[in-house]
Amino acid sequence: MCLSVTLFWTHLFFLLANSLAVFEPYCAVFAPLLHFGFLSTFFWTSVLSFDIWKNVVTARLSSRKRSGLVVYGFIAWGVPALVVSVGILLDRVAPNFPLSPTYGRYSCWIGSSLNQFVFFTMPMTLLLLFDIGLYVHIVVHVRKTAKRAAAFDFKGGDSMSNMALFVKLAFIMGITWILAFINLFFAIFVLDIAVIVLVGLQGVYLFFGFKDYAYLLPKKPRKKKGVVPFRRSLGIRCIDSQLDICAAVICRPGRVCRILDNGLASCQCVQHCPSHYKPVCGTNGVTYDNHCQLHKDACVRQKHISIKHKGVCKKSKVKQSHHKYHQKPGFT
Repeated sequence: MCLSVTLFWTHLFFLLANSLAVFEPYCAVFAPLLHFGFLSTFFWTSVLSFDIWKNVVTARLSSRKRSGLVVYGFIAWGVPALVVSVGILLDRVAPNFPLSPTYGRYSCWIGSSLNQFVFFTMPMTLLLLFDIGLYVHIVVHVRKTAKRAAAFDFKGGDSMSNMALFVKLAFIMGITWILAFINLFFAIFVLDIAVIVLVGLQGVYLFFGFKDYAYLLPKKPRKKKGVVPFRRSLGIRCIDSQLDICAAVICRPGRVCRILDNGLASCQCVQHCPSHYKPVCGTNGVTYDNHCQLHKDACVRQKHISIKHKGVCKKSKVKQSHHKYHQKPGFT
């Protein structure tokens, strides 16, 4: 929500400053506001990217205290405010200084190219590189997780769902601004049109990507396994989304991911199986009452046991021994 609000008023001021005949005194006011707005947008994108990265890679919820929001807000709004304050101070104290941003002197923006690089392009580049690093780490982590799932013969997510996740995260974590940054140097007409459309629609895919439309629909009591809203971590709707952190946790056969009260994702042994399922023969030569009992035995023994074939084992008719299935919270 904070990113969306920042985007809205920044784009509004940008359109007003570039569509109307604004006099220099008013441009001197618009320019610092635009500078602050765009910097805040990049910082909020980086803060959001970091929060997503932390939840996916560590598979743990953030602190539920409001102090988390205070820290994020201080970074996303405080640092841009500090940069703009330094620029305004230089304009007032040393207007002829080479690094003075000269707000509103030549246009409703920063004056020279050197000052734009120091006060805007360089911070934007560093933040985008930070976002790219987090995004690449998430992609590598999810792909490794998928490979581990395949090694255990466990269905932990297909390639299409992973690709949809990567595309969604790319838009949320700043691919639009990366394209805009590239367009600054190459000035390709088609890319310029694409950037204008994507930047203009950024609030739209944030609205649908973060499922903000859910607030407009009637609330229905339902519970999803492993789905953790970011608002639980910050206690406010400023950073608000739903992310299946169990998607980044691969459990051995016979275990399923559950979110514990302390916010950790834990692999728990399966405790239920329909009684009408038929016996199966495991790769260990043991006959089980059903496939759930096989997975449960694999869970307790912490061994990879898969279904060899349906029915009773030919060489051995040994039934599964009974175990007390106690599982301590933790990862496997």
